Amino acid sequence: MTPRQDKIVVALSMNELLHITSLAHLGFKKMMPNDRGFEMLRFSDEEQALCGTSAVEKLERAIPEKHRPFQHSGNRQALIRHWWHAERKTA
Repeated sequence: MTPRQDKIVVALSMNELLHITSLAHLGFKKMMPNDRGFEMLRFSDEEQALCGTSAVEKLERAIPEKHRPFQHSGNRQALIRHWWHAERKTA
């Protein structure tokens, strides 16, 4: 079955769905006025962060181009590169 014209179907693996729901939850918490600015759940390494941004990019690609509000992929990639840059240099 094809979706209605105003609907989009996205096929996600269980791992991608877990990443997206975690990121969506954290994003929601950041929007709350009582956000304390810290979170106990963090990416443990660069590979986990890259998997998370890949899942978000899959969602972003599902949005028709004329409706995409921003292009955040480059920003997320830069955050990952800058955070784990020192670790890569020493390896």
